[in-house]
Amino acid sequence: MEHTVYLTEIINLEAIEQNHIPVNYPKTVSLIKELKRFEFTNRITIICGDNGSGKSTLIKGIAEQLSAYKIDGLNYQTEERSYDFLQLKTRRKPKRSFHFTGEDFIRYIEWLEKTKQESREAIEEINETYGAGSYSAMLARQPHERTIGDIRHMYEGSLSQQSHGEGFLNFFRSRLIKDGLYLIDEPESALSYENQYVISMLIRDAANEGAQFIIATHSPIITGIPEADIFEIKEGKLIKTDYENLENIQFLNLFIRKRKYLFE
Repeated sequence: MEHTVYLTEIINLEAIEQNHIPVNYPKTVSLIKELKRFEFTNRITIICGDNGSGKSTLIKGIAEQLSAYKIDGLNYQTEERSYDFLQLKTRRKPKRSFHFTGEDFIRYIEWLEKTKQESREAIEEINETYGAGSYSAMLARQPHERTIGDIRHMYEGSLSQQSHGEGFLNFFRSRLIKDGLYLIDEPESALSYENQYVISMLIRDAANEGAQFIIATHSPIITGIPEADIFEIKEGKLIKTDYENLENIQFLNLFIRKRKYLFE
């Protein structure tokens, strides 16, 4: 499949700038304190860095300012915002923005399964108490049956029959729209290497259809999307780099070549 070069003039989010940072803001997040202005010139921007470097904070800050939709289908409300240190510059407002994290998805699926199970147990208790065929039981069962029905409507089949990776891919794929803006934080926590490749192709194809992606990741596969702009956080600054020059990629290549030697 042929892929085109992404055009800067049709990017939704053009830049972020530092706003006033509260005095009590954690000093450990030097990325935020050093950030003055950062421009997005590509439909796919990938941010790499060690844990604690500030990449997740940056992603969440953008998500809050955009009132992005979260995994649970709700969007960030004004009263939730604790990341007012960022000011966004947009060329045009995206049709919809989403904030995904691999860990949030796993917790969300576990919560849905727990909710379904609790509803089933409540229905069993109602049937035992009132008799399954009684009018009282029918009325008492309705809210629990509605809960189960709503969850089934959201997801085809049983969530428990899908791996976390399959569930995440289906969930992600169903929310891809043209002109959408996607803020993704470490999706690899829910994905195998094979599924990291699958989501990379989904991202690549969606970007060519008009979507924009800002991704924080450690994944050597997701980072490898050929057209992406890659930035590595070093000493609190976002430094544009090539894939082959990323520290984790260099170490991975070394490990593959010298695996036995490194364990001696």
